Amino acid sequence: MERPGFRTTVCVVVSAALYVASLYGAMLLAGAVVLLGAMAHGGPTPALTTWVIFLATLATGSAISFGVMRGLELWALAGRPPATRKKPLRIATAATALAIIVFGPLLAREYDFWSTVRRAHQGDLDEHYNAIHELSSRGGRRAFRAIRGFALESLPPCDPAGKPEDGRCARRRNAIHALANFEQEGKPLLLKLTAAEDPEIRGEAAAAIVRFYLDPPVAARIVALLETDPDASVRLRIVRGLRFSVSLPWDEIVAVLDARLRDEDPAVRCTAAFMLAGDWHDRRGMPTLFELIRDETVPADVRLEAIRKVGRMRGSGVVPLLGAIEAGGDEIRVPAGWEERFHRAAAEALRER
Repeated sequence: MERPGFRTTVCVVVSAALYVASLYGAMLLAGAVVLLGAMAHGGPTPALTTWVIFLATLATGSAISFGVMRGLELWALAGRPPATRKKPLRIATAATALAIIVFGPLLAREYDFWSTVRRAHQGDLDEHYNAIHELSSRGGRRAFRAIRGFALESLPPCDPAGKPEDGRCARRRNAIHALANFEQEGKPLLLKLTAAEDPEIRGEAAAAIVRFYLDPPVAARIVALLETDPDASVRLRIVRGLRFSVSLPWDEIVAVLDARLRDEDPAVRCTAAFMLAGDWHDRRGMPTLFELIRDETVPADVRLEAIRKVGRMRGSGVVPLLGAIEAGGDEIRVPAGWEERFHRAAAEALRER
């Protein structure tokens, strides 16, 4: 058989695409009718109705497609010898249509997977979060390996306090926490990562276990790191993870937070005190916040955060303390260069009360 020319190639490709389009078009229309019927009647569309619509649409689309294909055949075979038959052309068209039906979805899924990975690499923080969520929902070994790569990616140190505004820190946190969605591979890896040398990886892995593990003994073992891990950023991440824990009982969380009120790191004490007083309505947290605000040896950024947290609470002593900060003076000594931020935080808290 002679080698197909340009016209033959165009005929085969376009005809196959038309046939596939008519098939999928019929399926989409039938699906739309089923959905609209369910919305209109509050129940499923009868199966017979669905099949009638599907077959009628397929017949109509096929008639139109075969008409166009007939014209393409005449155009492709124009000027060919009379002995040239249409059979090889139609076989090639059928084979191409079959290839589109079989390999088209595979290629589409492959493209979707790698475009999702690219968005996780190059997109902004929201795109990264959505892409990681899509990969974890997809499941499978490839998705797990991609997320693991993001979680363990070699990057400069994150903000020691793990603040939300640190976009790079949030990206790694999203990826590490997404590992918990992989039951067979992700959770064992998280347990292993709690012994990593990088405190950021160690802390986020421990926080993810506290948040997502439904096994209280395992979560309790991770909480024990609060007593043994020397890095304050690890302890801070674990304490923050307790806010969303689904595995530890309420009274155990309160006991852990109460113990953290005596942590050597002021940022850990501040977070634990706010969670006690704000989330669990336990008044034991208020004195610690007041103490952090008054203590001149505490870093200025932690004192400022304590002011903002106190401003969101109710209780005796809150308004006088905020008023003293706003007024200035010697009662609450403000570090040099921080006066405006301290006064503004106190004024905004008083104005919103």
